[in-house]
Amino acid sequence: MGKKSRKATRQKEISAPRVAAAAHGDTASNTASESRPPSTECWICLDGDPDDEGKSIVRDCSCRGDDAGFAHLSCLVSYADRKTRDLIESGKGDLLEPWVECPHCRQNYQRQVALDMANSLLSFIDENCPGSEVLKLGGFSMIINTIDSMDYENINSELREEGKRAASQMISAIQESVMSGEDIDNHLMFAYGALAEFSETDKTRDGYEMALHYYEKVRDWNKSVGDEMCAKGVEAAMDRVKSKRDGRKETPFIDGNLKESIRANYERCVREKGENSAATLQAGINLAQALQKSGIHGLECERLTNKLAIISRRVLGPGHDMTLQIENGLNFCRKRRVGMMTDDGVKQYQALRFDEEERKYVVNGPISDPRKSDEEEIMTVAINDIILVPGSPVHLPWAQKCSTPEWESWRYEILRQQNWSLQGAL
Repeated sequence: MGKKSRKATRQKEISAPRVAAAAHGDTASNTASESRPPSTECWICLDGDPDDEGKSIVRDCSCRGDDAGFAHLSCLVSYADRKTRDLIESGKGDLLEPWVECPHCRQNYQRQVALDMANSLLSFIDENCPGSEVLKLGGFSMIINTIDSMDYENINSELREEGKRAASQMISAIQESVMSGEDIDNHLMFAYGALAEFSETDKTRDGYEMALHYYEKVRDWNKSVGDEMCAKGVEAAMDRVKSKRDGRKETPFIDGNLKESIRANYERCVREKGENSAATLQAGINLAQALQKSGIHGLECERLTNKLAIISRRVLGPGHDMTLQIENGLNFCRKRRVGMMTDDGVKQYQALRFDEEERKYVVNGPISDPRKSDEEEIMTVAINDIILVPGSPVHLPWAQKCSTPEWESWRYEILRQQNWSLQGAL
């Protein structure tokens, strides 16, 4: 799900701001988003003590250091309220920006702070400009994007329901409005896609059926507007859901044309937004995942992921959700897992190096979960005994000569017949 930034029309008669509590319980001020030195002060009110509601200062953006970016949630809401009033008065600027973006590091808030700011924005709209339908859609998008970035596949039930609620309210707002056009259709498909993802995380048969229902709407719309690549991406998601519903292992490979479409999108983001943009980093993550699933592009995947990690640490900071996601992918690459057939089936090994002279691989294993290093041994094996784990940055000379549809099918059958026991490495 991509982020959408929308502007609202001019509104008047704005009342005082109100901090909205997150729908699932406590606000960010009660959940320490980041530890801080005792002397740290709120950059807005210059007070380090809890606010009038007893809530401490927080920071969850890309600010770093002992004092930058820390603030009370109530102060952040008041600041966003004042900035929004100014933007409405001037008739210029993005009305969502004060609620979405830290004015210091110029990066988006994340996690609980982002959720609380989004809910406060919706309260602000309801109290001051209920007729601003486009701005309200932006608020719903903020909630969905924030939950989506919080490892949505493993979110708790309360967050999942909040995501579903925001997507459903977004759909209702669109259907009840007089708005129309491609931009509104994009918002509607964005909401249907969110409902599909959140329904999938229910991990029940009914949830999977609902996910397929919403994915089908998105796929059919993309086909109707001639976007076959996006339609293919949605169909891949539908295949994943069907595998989960039917208790089958998910096919780990990705369509070659879809991979190239994802690559083209990343290259476009680099050209138009620059390498340091959060949107470019997300497009890079998508490409790295596509390269991993394409099988024999593990070395390219590792190079790209390492590049993204360096940029994300510098621009967003080491504790940012996106940086942590990239680091997780880099850790997978560094495992350099391969498979080998043993008397007990396919087992995982770690590729240590390639012996050019003997044309053999030196591996260590088998690797168990949890890992028991004292039971592993180092051995030298023939290249033909190695089974390539999709996305693992291991160079197999014969694989580069076999990058054909027939090779893809053959490799797929090998893994399928071996009960997909390598998938624990991914």
